[in-house]
Amino acid sequence: MKKKSIILCFVLMLVLLPSYFIKEAFTVEAQEQKFEKKITLTGMGEIISVPNVATISLGIETISENLELAQNENKVKINKLIEALLEYGIKKENIKTTQFNVYEQWDYSSSRKRIGYNVTNVLQLETSELENLGNVITLATKNGANLFHNVAFSIKEKDSLYNAALKKAFENAQDKFYSLIGADATINNIQIIEEPQYSYTPMYTTFEKAASYRDDNFLLAGQTPIKAVVRVIISY
Repeated sequence: MKKKSIILCFVLMLVLLPSYFIKEAFTVEAQEQKFEKKITLTGMGEIISVPNVATISLGIETISENLELAQNENKVKINKLIEALLEYGIKKENIKTTQFNVYEQWDYSSSRKRIGYNVTNVLQLETSELENLGNVITLATKNGANLFHNVAFSIKEKDSLYNAALKKAFENAQDKFYSLIGADATINNIQIIEEPQYSYTPMYTTFEKAASYRDDNFLLAGQTPIKAVVRVIISY
């Protein structure tokens, strides 16, 4: 009888022991999950750069009582202008038409009467030789350009600069974590949950101001910021 009792106790131990270890393991895992914390932070990064590309918007306007004459005159003048720009050194792929419009002109002084047609052709030029910007504008004016919109200054390498700003934003989020939680805290995982579109705004100037630039006094005032923002979840 005593022997049977010992055997029975041994069997019960074999049955209950695994459940005990499973319970202990579950308790430890639950404790680990319980103590894992998360925090959501926003990081910001900014790179300041000097524009190195100028985009000039200019064109030709012709007016005539006859539509065909207005169109033909405009065509001749715009071709002359493009030829002059190509000879100067502006590449063909950096010259494109952005607007071509035909308007009727009306006289409303006494009675509504059509008096002619207005044809406009606007070109967009791109150049990286900012020191020669004044010369390009003067050349265009001498070769028939009589429509002047603006000059936009931009950065050619904006994508790579944005990546640098994005890296700074990521590092900024980590710096905030250590400032809030403590310098000795350990980061287990970082998950980027949002990367808004980056901020980049080209600089614009009026054509009258740009036309006053020359090789000996050309100044490009100001700088262009490229900004990046990220939201992250940091587990620690």
